[in-house]
Amino acid sequence: HSCPTMIDQEEQRGAGWALCFYQKHPTWEVRMMIQMTWLHRLLWGLLSLGGLLNERSLRPLLQWLIDNGKSQLALEVARIFLNWYNVRGVYAAYKNLGVEGS
Repeated sequence: HSCPTMIDQEEQRGAGWALCFYQKHPTWEVRMMIQMTWLHRLLWGLLSLGGLLNERSLRPLLQWLIDNGKSQLALEVARIFLNWYNVRGVYAAYKNLGVEGS
């Protein structure tokens, strides 16, 4: 998979099923599962350095890992920014829902 495809999938996952699941089950446990807490925003914000560690800045490292047969490790490194996109997608969808529901 390419990075843009994976990023889009994470944003859609956050905005789609996660928010729908939370609407049906608005509990703290579900918020934890879908990473919709201030803790997750802080965690993924810190791990991605506020978005500085992203598909562009990590491209050379990811390519090197893939070229050296470490594609699974490259995917785990990519999780840093992919989860950041997911969390942002959840919050964007929640905000849009709040505006639409007003």
